[in-house]
Amino acid sequence: MKTIEAALDSKYNNIDLIRILAAILVLIAHSWPLTGSEVDPVAFLTGGLIGGGSLAVCVFFVLSGLLVTKSALERSAEEYVVSRLLRIIPALLLVSLFDVVVIGVFFYNSWV
Repeated sequence: MKTIEAALDSKYNNIDLIRILAAILVLIAHSWPLTGSEVDPVAFLTGGLIGGGSLAVCVFFVLSGLLVTKSALERSAEEYVVSRLLRIIPALLLVSLFDVVVIGVFFYNSWV
């Protein structure tokens, strides 16, 4: 029997395929109202228990949890925290700068 660690080895897993399928499911769920139908195909197949978008979000949460846990187990706590910060902080700074400079200026001018 395979362990989770062996299954998550990038040579033998289909995580990228699962992520692509979940992303396609999100696109379908978001575009389905354009067809005029009230129920998306996944909701129809599950009897309304879960919609396609909700299912895709659940899949993304499970995959993210597996990958973050794998990353945490492969290194020390300090290395893990530093790597997470180096991954999150640059994007956070860029988005914050965009908010202040572009969006902030737009709304500031509209209030004056």
